[in-house]
Amino acid sequence: MRSKEMFAYHTFCLALFLWTCCSVKYNSAIPLIGYLVGMILMGVGVSMICVRSKKCRGRPESVGIIIFAVLVNLGMSVNYRCTKAEKITWNSTYLVDLTLMMAVFAVMYLGVRYTKIYRFHIFNFMVSIILPVTIFGARLSGRKTGGSYLYFAGFMIFGLVLLGFPFVAAWFMSLEENKYWRGKVGNVSWNLLGFLGYTFLIYIGCGICNEFGLLLIVGLTATVLFWIRCKDTKLKILYTVLCISGALMATSIINHLRGRVQIWLHPAEAFYNANLKEKAESVLYLFRNFESMGWWGKGIGNLSKRIYPTLNTDHVLILLMNDYSVLLAFLVMILGIVFVRWMLILPKNVCAYDKYLNMTSALIVCFIMLIDISSNLGSFITAGIGFPWISDGSSVNIMLTGLMAVHIGLLKKGGEENG
Repeated sequence: MRSKEMFAYHTFCLALFLWTCCSVKYNSAIPLIGYLVGMILMGVGVSMICVRSKKCRGRPESVGIIIFAVLVNLGMSVNYRCTKAEKITWNSTYLVDLTLMMAVFAVMYLGVRYTKIYRFHIFNFMVSIILPVTIFGARLSGRKTGGSYLYFAGFMIFGLVLLGFPFVAAWFMSLEENKYWRGKVGNVSWNLLGFLGYTFLIYIGCGICNEFGLLLIVGLTATVLFWIRCKDTKLKILYTVLCISGALMATSIINHLRGRVQIWLHPAEAFYNANLKEKAESVLYLFRNFESMGWWGKGIGNLSKRIYPTLNTDHVLILLMNDYSVLLAFLVMILGIVFVRWMLILPKNVCAYDKYLNMTSALIVCFIMLIDISSNLGSFITAGIGFPWISDGSSVNIMLTGLMAVHIGLLKKGGEENG
């Protein structure tokens, strides 16, 4: 990373910090200190990785790290802007999440980079047991949030499951195809049948927990992996039809999903429905006020939480367009595309397990970004999914940081094993 690029990064972060803190002020110094310390930590970390280490200079891992750092700084700005004045504590600052993210990054990176434990069958078997236990445990715990059972042992199941799912998927995908259905080589292999059975178990768990976002991400990721791995075209089509049929059935049965679809397809009509008015107003706001936002936004602190109760989570891109700048929101989308492309980069001749582990991680990040962007622009139903590292959400941001650490670890490891 050249000095000019690092200067541009630090200038952007400092300007964003000053703009945010001058626009929104609090009686307590905690939000300001938390934001400042977080910005300094990110600046030092990026400088150490991308500048001071000559070995990293020009390497592909620096691209992802700088994008990650930019998104985190935007997340700290949004967190500061959306802090509730009556509930200011250290736990409400992004600094706490950033500390946990750095710790998880270190553990995941070192584990993938310097060990082969993650490839062991016993490790992957244990993870495959933990994921459904986590989902069904959330339902049994009885902690209901907005009509869904989202938490297990204090953590969101969305983040926990998606952090472990790439390992399980890679395990199933990389098993040798030496046994086939009914003993015929042309039939589907037993490891793919096992993967199908496992994903359907996850689907059932998500259904009883009413966790539509997790179901959507796992379903899309599993479908892509199955299409890549399976050689039987008829089975691919059958699996896809079953998934679509299940989604349509869930939409027709579950009331709040049916309401989301109605808002997505007919927002103006849903606005006059007493039960859907509040959520429909959120969708219509962007269409009705996009022109008045201008290219440079209306100023930090303008958008009301009455219109967007989830403006710092599900609708953070609309917050960026309204308060910060439409151009900044578009830049964030472009950075997201570049980040996903970066996550797909991997040295040649890596083992099958590492290839599928990296691919699954990249697909999860890709679908999270794609769904969030689509739902913010009114092109898809609201799925309760935020934009990586900008939206508030400790468990999700920690999970995404872990997946990024896995990719960087594989980049380093693959380069050495093949070098």
